[in-house]
Amino acid sequence: MHSDDVITEKLADAALPGYQVEFSPDEAEAVGAFTENAIELNEAQDSSPDILTKEKKE
Repeated sequence: MHSDDVITEKLADAALPGYQVEFSPDEAEAVGAFTENAIELNEAQDSSPDILTKEKKE
């Protein structure tokens, strides 16, 4: 079975309630399990009008 076919089958199995599927580190990375999508502190501050920076306080 081809690697992509194995991953596709594992993802289908993972959608079953209560079924636990094991992925190798390479498989997990291939399906985006370790994708970092956090924002930076300055992006968070810029997106919230409730956060006052030191410059705005003065």
